[in-house]
Amino acid sequence: MRRGVMDVGAEYVTGLPRKRVVAGVVFRAGDGRVLLVEPSYKPNWKIPGDQSRLAAARDGSTWMCDNGKPVRTG
Repeated sequence: MRRGVMDVGAEYVTGLPRKRVVAGVVFRAGDGRVLLVEPSYKPNWKIPGDQSRLAAARDGSTWMCDNGKPVRTG
């Protein structure tokens, strides 16, 4: 009997590693400003990551630090 796509997919997913990895990056402008993100789902600022460029452009939550003060860029 031929195996279905769902059977092969379930076996594949079951065999994947159980660890989740997330990456972020620090962007610094030539004048020392640092790019930070203010997420709407938690109270803390964070470095960019975990989001596509198009999604970041759409959500408008990107900020730059200007002499220690956040300045909205999006």
